Amino acid sequence: MLTVYHLFTTMQALKQIFLQTMTLPKNFTAFLTVRINKETADAFRKRAKEYGGTSQVIRELAEAFVDDRITIKPDPNRKSLYQP
Repeated sequence: MLTVYHLFTTMQALKQIFLQTMTLPKNFTAFLTVRINKETADAFRKRAKEYGGTSQVIRELAEAFVDDRITIKPDPNRKSLYQP
C-alpha cells in the first residue's frame, strides 16, 4: 500500500529526474502567454503533437511571424484584426 510519504518521495524523485533532463538553451528566457477557449487549445495540442509539441509550434510561429515568413488569412465570417 502506498502512503502519502511514499507518494511524496516518488514525486520528489521524478521532479529531480525531470529537472536534470530538462534543459533549455540559454537564449530561451522569455515567455508568451495567451488565453484561448478550451476547444481551440485541445485542437491545437492535438495537431501540434505531429510537429514536436505545443512549445515547438508556438516557437516556430513566433519566429516565422518576426521573420515575415507567415501570412494569416482573415476569416471572412468573423470580425478580426483585419476588419474594422
